[in-house]
Amino acid sequence: MIDELPRTELLRTKSLSRHFKIGSALSRRTLHAVDDVSFAIGEREIVALAGESGSGKSTIARVLARIYKPTSGEVFFEGKPLSSMTSRQERLRYSSLVPMVFQDPFSSINPVFRVQHGVLRSLKLHRPSLSPAERLTEAARVFEVVGLNPDMLQRFPYELSGGQRQRVGFAQALAMRPKLILADEPVSMLDVSIRIGLLNLMAKLRDEEGVSILYITHDIASALEAVGLDPAVGYLHRDRPGRTGLALDLAEELRPVLADRLVLSLINRRQVISNGFREQETGGIVMDDDTRKQVLIAWQKRKQEEILHPFLEERAAFGLIPHLQATLFARFLRGDLEAYPCFLWR
Repeated sequence: MIDELPRTELLRTKSLSRHFKIGSALSRRTLHAVDDVSFAIGEREIVALAGESGSGKSTIARVLARIYKPTSGEVFFEGKPLSSMTSRQERLRYSSLVPMVFQDPFSSINPVFRVQHGVLRSLKLHRPSLSPAERLTEAARVFEVVGLNPDMLQRFPYELSGGQRQRVGFAQALAMRPKLILADEPVSMLDVSIRIGLLNLMAKLRDEEGVSILYITHDIASALEAVGLDPAVGYLHRDRPGRTGLALDLAEELRPVLADRLVLSLINRRQVISNGFREQETGGIVMDDDTRKQVLIAWQKRKQEEILHPFLEERAAFGLIPHLQATLFARFLRGDLEAYPCFLWR
């Protein structure tokens, strides 16, 4: 059962931005990967960060993991800004409490060593008080927690499936006794048939291990699965094999605010004009490259805008609205709310 919001704040970003210089050394061109992003994650909470490819989701995760430094803005963990963590001891403590599970399960594990190598190295670095025998015992424990047989510690990565490798990634993170796991699209490269198992694993880690998770995804269906709902069981859209009816329901609810208003704004401002479309031989109408670029840029800016959520009465970015509504719908179905609060925003 999902506990009531809000929770005790664990991590918060404030006006976070990350820009990259592109081109030659003398070039002044800059890629704005992330601009002015603010959100918060509570204890024992799964937050889904949804967006299309190239929207800056993975960049945000890498800034939180201290792989990239923010161009501007700040990240606060347990109320303390990351920029103030200057000593090696503080940095090691943070990296153990906020590990990252990467998107590609086939390149995130060293293929030269046995599977136990990464887990034992993490334990040796972040939990040095453990003896070699205790490290092996703890490695076996975390493998069992993520649904893997401890015998797999002796295998090489090529002997494991993609789903098993991704579970190894969660085991390595869990071995550090984390408070927050950054899961960067952990199911996007896996077969649909095994995705639900990993999503259930994240819910298990939250409920049984008390771990918060930032779940990065590119589709509403995964955001629904992350909060324990079957995206195929729809209400407005009839159940059909292979059709994500509930995800379509949520998209239909949010379409007037997230899509229609943006499109009308672009048309009224003449950022999108009739000459920006072309007709295909099949009769379909598609945008040209310049128009598509204008729409994508406008959509990225819109997702970063903050509004006051009409039910939660808290400020939230547009990009987080699908996750918030999915969470509220899950609470309604489980009896925590008397009625589902539809998203009505002026």
